[in-house]
Amino acid sequence: MKNIIIILIVTILSCHCDSGSCNIENYNRDSKYMINLLEKINSEGNPQMYFHWNKKLAEYYKNKLSQSPKKVNFKIWLSYFYQLLLSGQNQLCIDEIEKKIKKDKSSYDLLIGAALPVMEILGLAYLRLGEQVNCTNNHNEYSCIL
Repeated sequence: MKNIIIILIVTILSCHCDSGSCNIENYNRDSKYMINLLEKINSEGNPQMYFHWNKKLAEYYKNKLSQSPKKVNFKIWLSYFYQLLLSGQNQLCIDEIEKKIKKDKSSYDLLIGAALPVMEILGLAYLRLGEQVNCTNNHNEYSCIL
């Protein structure tokens, strides 16, 4: 039993980091590399490859609107509104949908067929904005449900 304890103590004491990865300079170098890599992805990355870049995807769809034929514009508008909602830009989402409705001289009677998804997004945006405002104005355990 004594021999096992001695062997364990010798083994533990002899274990140390021989590789350069334990060195603080290498740690800083690796950290700087990761920072540079993430900055490059953020500045040059394609938002279509990253499903969580909702704000950049919204910008992408907004830019795509002017370049697309009228036939697919509704689908792009819908994607744009949805990405605004997912990015947490509730007020902007509401403003953009209402501006589109006024521009097209439509009314809120569009609760049929193709326009239903737009109205659902508008309703969700109003609901989310209301929850945020309620939580901010009446900050307590009942008004801020996460």
